[in-house]
Amino acid sequence: KGMATVWSVMEHTFSNLPGWIRSLADFCTTAGFAIPAFVILTLCLYYYYAVAAANKHMVVVLKKQLVLEGHDKQFLLNRLSAFIKQQQERHKAVRSIEPTN
Repeated sequence: KGMATVWSVMEHTFSNLPGWIRSLADFCTTAGFAIPAFVILTLCLYYYYAVAAANKHMVVVLKKQLVLEGHDKQFLLNRLSAFIKQQQERHKAVRSIEPTN
């Protein structure tokens, strides 16, 4: 109210802040702060990207491992079924040879 632009309101509000807040804001707008902050943020972004890519790769590897374990279990079940069938046939053969009393 009574000010020409929004920027003048911002200037007025900023000038009414305590001195330490103004000096902190001034420091944050210098190149000595902005450039290292930009570099650190870029490194954090790269780290996040690398971790996300590694997690995606791990998901693919774990899915393949699950499929392979499913194949292994199926193979073992088939072997167990064949063994049981062989044992049953062997017992039938022994029973048919044994004389009955």
